[in-house]
Amino acid sequence: KKYGKRSRKLPPRNSTAATVLPTPVMKVSAKKKKTMLEDGVKLEGDGFFCRGGFEALNLHPRLSTCVRTHFNASRMTSVQGSLCPFLLKSTKDVLVRSPTGSGKTLAYCVPLVQRLYDRDPPVMRQDGPKVVILLPTRELALQTYEVASVLLRNFVWIIPGCLTGGEKPKSEKARLRKGVNVLISTPARLAFHIENTKVLSFRNLETLVMDE
Repeated sequence: KKYGKRSRKLPPRNSTAATVLPTPVMKVSAKKKKTMLEDGVKLEGDGFFCRGGFEALNLHPRLSTCVRTHFNASRMTSVQGSLCPFLLKSTKDVLVRSPTGSGKTLAYCVPLVQRLYDRDPPVMRQDGPKVVILLPTRELALQTYEVASVLLRNFVWIIPGCLTGGEKPKSEKARLRKGVNVLISTPARLAFHIENTKVLSFRNLETLVMDE
């Protein structure tokens, strides 16, 4: 019995699929422990860290110092080296696949903070959400909120906020009423406030991050 080759379906030519950044190389054989080039990102011998640090991104000095001192990030990981420059220059959709522990949270939070700082006119609290970050669990949402809060410590006019289960909706509504620019939430909690909190508006939303 003859078996033909399976045909591989390709996306249509006019497809508007999101840009897919590569999964970082986590292990490299001993023979290849040398500087590599992956999609324009120079990697160290182990393939996990880039040769350059966050200072190469031309970030605000206080943001660069914050990343180095509070997160002990003297070098960028592979995913950070691929994603940070892309997000600083482009507003296109992007899909990133990367294992746990590879530095994804900083990879998207650092460029987003820099972009909010660069806005002219400046971000105002009453603008409401400029960035929404969705995470699947309360624990992950709180962790990401802590990262964002530290990064925004020197930019006090940009307000982060977190919506998760386990807190009174009334307290969350009060924070939303005052104004939140970087809104971090679980999907269910955000859906609740969309249905029940009239003050919540996304008319000024610029970026949506879905981190699973």
